[in-house]
Amino acid sequence: MNGKIVQYSGLKEKKVPDTYELENGAQTKSLILKDVEYSKAEEKQLTIDYVAFEKPNPPQMYVAVIDGAETTFTLSSLEQTSDYQWRDVDFSTAWYGRQLGDFYLGKIQPDSPAIPFNSENPRYVGYEDTLLNYLGLDTDVYRIVDSEWEQLDEPWENTLRHSGVYHAQKYCASWRAVYTTSSGEYEAKAVYTVPEDDQANTSVTVQYPLKEMTAQQQYFPFQHILIFVCVLLILLIGLILFFWKKHKEKLQNKEKD
Repeated sequence: MNGKIVQYSGLKEKKVPDTYELENGAQTKSLILKDVEYSKAEEKQLTIDYVAFEKPNPPQMYVAVIDGAETTFTLSSLEQTSDYQWRDVDFSTAWYGRQLGDFYLGKIQPDSPAIPFNSENPRYVGYEDTLLNYLGLDTDVYRIVDSEWEQLDEPWENTLRHSGVYHAQKYCASWRAVYTTSSGEYEAKAVYTVPEDDQANTSVTVQYPLKEMTAQQQYFPFQHILIFVCVLLILLIGLILFFWKKHKEKLQNKEKD
């Protein structure tokens, strides 16, 4: 590989690194910037809804994971999306005590609120402030409108435990916070390549798979070698006969003289 394309996002200015370290197994190759294209980053938007009695105070910055990457959003606007009204909300409570006596909110303690038992539903009329204070709720924002038992007479240590639900309402409005990414950010498409000095020394090694030869393919090279040896023997015998004939003719000429 002689080059690599790298995508950048969230850039505050039109600038990318001049080099890119490419890891290839145990080796690391340093690539240099060849070309880069910048574009205006597309603005992303994130909304968060609130339901509150008072106008919420959302954070100015919000970090969310978008497409697997952390993205920082900036608060753009906060607006009320509905009028104030009573909205339904439920609260679960636990009472301790035996029937026909007082029931205690929470485990029985010297300062535990005590409310007379009512077999039809958890008593709340006349005790709204006591119940809401126990639940840590503002009496100006919440009101109890109904209640019901979920379970009565559950053995609990040395007494009985009773589970109930209070159906309440909260006086509030809805709000929407709109967050956006910074409009001054850029995206970039950068092309990095191997330096020219390294390109001349770059070599590619190709390994071909071994191919198993058939019996016939193995026979052909042997046959060629055998023919070659036979040809050499014939040439050698021919040379010996040639020189023997010359030698014989030389001896005959001497005898004639």
